[in-house]
Amino acid sequence: MNQHGKPVRISTQDRLMSTSFRYEMNKGKPDSSAARMQKVAEGEEVHLKQLKELNHNKYAKFITNWAEQSAWSNVAARESAAHKQRDQELILLRKAHLTARQAALATLLQNEEIMYEQEFRNTGMALYKDMTQVDPQYGALKLFR
Repeated sequence: MNQHGKPVRISTQDRLMSTSFRYEMNKGKPDSSAARMQKVAEGEEVHLKQLKELNHNKYAKFITNWAEQSAWSNVAARESAAHKQRDQELILLRKAHLTARQAALATLLQNEEIMYEQEFRNTGMALYKDMTQVDPQYGALKLFR
């Protein structure tokens, strides 16, 4: 009541939220606040446990993915190194092959040249015999003037 003797109006919401009203309503009933708090704590504990497990699973998954990726990248690096080495070997092999081929062709050409010269000396000189037995008074240049 206020100074003028009229009762103070309290809203229903305020009355329901007031401790004294709650006490009056629950008077004589068994107090279950401890059980409620226990239940809430258990729920929070389960929730935190699940969060922790989820984070642990995420981390484990990340680690396994990372390990797998690094393993594959190692395999790829090894393979690329092997490919590079193989390419180098092939290039060297090609160079060696070309060099050997060039040497063989040069040898063949030289042999052919020698054989041609021998053949010319043996058979062809007879054709040019009259040209080689020119009078010594004429030089090589005077011969064709």
